[in-house]
Amino acid sequence: MNYIALGGLLALNGVAGGPPIPPGVQIADLAGGMLAAIAILAALVGRQPSGQGAYLDVSMLDAVMSWAAPVAGAFFLGAGRNPVRGQMALSGKLACYNVYETADGQFLSLAALEPHLWSAFCQAVGRDDLVARQFDPAAIADVAAIVKQRTRQEWQAHLQNVDACVEPVNALDEAMRDPQVLHRGLARPGPAFGSPFHLAARPDESPAPTLGQHTRQVLQQAGFSDDEIHDLQSARLIKIA
Repeated sequence: MNYIALGGLLALNGVAGGPPIPPGVQIADLAGGMLAAIAILAALVGRQPSGQGAYLDVSMLDAVMSWAAPVAGAFFLGAGRNPVRGQMALSGKLACYNVYETADGQFLSLAALEPHLWSAFCQAVGRDDLVARQFDPAAIADVAAIVKQRTRQEWQAHLQNVDACVEPVNALDEAMRDPQVLHRGLARPGPAFGSPFHLAARPDESPAPTLGQHTRQVLQQAGFSDDEIHDLQSARLIKIA
């Protein structure tokens, strides 16, 4: 979890006045992998008209720095100072974009950045007076007090037909039971670590290929001869399972 402390993102993760909190996922690894996949696809497309290959220089640091640029980087360049943890628009500063505790100790996420979403939320909770305070940090306490009046389940029932971008903060087992997650094949029923559900290896539920399983077929489709493939394997440039 280094890579220059996730390109500055770690410094922004946490509540105002508190310490940086490690994210729940390996941001640099996942972002770097996505960047590598994009670079490979771009090189394959670029090779089609020219027949020329490409040298790819992929860095996890590049990936996390690019992720920091749109919000934190824009603030730094515009204000000329570092953003403060818990005081960014998307990390706790706004009443309309925050996480609130319910009466049963669970949480709701509110992401009503668009005015019509915020207005719908305010109307649904009977607080039209808050509509004009969408971006007022002082309104956070008011919304927190409102959300604290009901349980998460009660809020889900009350807001299920309201277009306000409000969702429960789910534990992983709850997320795996979500109808949309199941519909898209991201999880499926089956015993795994004592749970009735487990994550699908891939959205189509087919097993992930082993390292080098399809190397020969891919290279043959790309026009490599058997001798060329053998030479690459002998040079330990590729792996064939």
